[in-house]
Amino acid sequence: MNDIIPRRLKKNIERDNDITVSHSTPIYRTPVYTVPVSKTPILQAPIHSIPPNLELEVIVEPEKQKENHEQTDEVILRQILTDFTRIKKKKITSTQMKSGRRAEVLTKGKRGRYVRYRMPEGEVTDIAIAPTIRAAAMHAQENKLKVLKSDYREKIRRRRICTLLNIVLDTSGSMDEINKVEITRSVIIALLKDAYQRRDKVSLVTYSGRKAEVALPFTSSVERAKRYLETIPFGGTTPLASGILMGLHVLHNEIIKDPSTIPIMILVTDGKANMPLEVGGNIYRELSMILNYVVNEGVHVLTVDMDNHGSKLAREISQKTKGRYFHPESLSKESLYDAISNERDDVSYFAKM
Repeated sequence: MNDIIPRRLKKNIERDNDITVSHSTPIYRTPVYTVPVSKTPILQAPIHSIPPNLELEVIVEPEKQKENHEQTDEVILRQILTDFTRIKKKKITSTQMKSGRRAEVLTKGKRGRYVRYRMPEGEVTDIAIAPTIRAAAMHAQENKLKVLKSDYREKIRRRRICTLLNIVLDTSGSMDEINKVEITRSVIIALLKDAYQRRDKVSLVTYSGRKAEVALPFTSSVERAKRYLETIPFGGTTPLASGILMGLHVLHNEIIKDPSTIPIMILVTDGKANMPLEVGGNIYRELSMILNYVVNEGVHVLTVDMDNHGSKLAREISQKTKGRYFHPESLSKESLYDAISNERDDVSYFAKM
């Protein structure tokens, strides 16, 4: 083995012995948004950059590909060895989440800290160099390093992401109860305090009368939120479809700025809807169409049913959006806060980018 692997190559292989293979880490899926991808070919390297004391023999396994892809493995091998000569020792950081930080997720791609590797799924875009060489060295013979496609290992990185909490609040006459109003305001302030520590963002959309409006744009400022919350009026009809549509619009604008964010809509409603988007429109048909948009956008939805006896419409909204339904037996600040914070933590723990 010593004759096959150069000294520097051997040191890097020994250094990476503490990296473990991740086979099937359970992950949540975040929405898939269209992101411009560079067309610049990856993994290209000049032949002279390959270590001179290593004799290469590239073994290309049979593939169901066209002839114009036959050189792919050779190009990848050249880049592996070129990068390996330049690689520097890096410390593998802990995957434990820290207090006061954004949620961390495992990602594919080239952004974030390299924490482990795994067998690739599909095309390899971010090769784990040392594990790939180590796998190839296991079957090396006659001073030749043979890298097979089965030797390829893919990097898994960990990066911090921002969670977007969009609260869509019913401020119609049916919700105009002092207890509900005060609890909702207290919970929003508590969530904002969390958001400030976690570097997340919270926004508030209210709906009543004939339309919905953005009462609080995305922010992490508690003081700014307090000024908005103190002036929120309650009363009028319930344009539920308008509220959900406005919430989706606010989330969509933030997602465009940073597609890696996790969008969560907290729909606070008593399940009463009596105002369509358009005069004479079918309320439930409009709701069904808008909820389809929400699902297609990949927004996570928590439906908080504020009706004393539970609302059939609120349950149907939860089912339609494939989200969670929460109806507190005894409404309190603690129960509502726990439901929202648990939803946030669950969907932001792992995400596949």
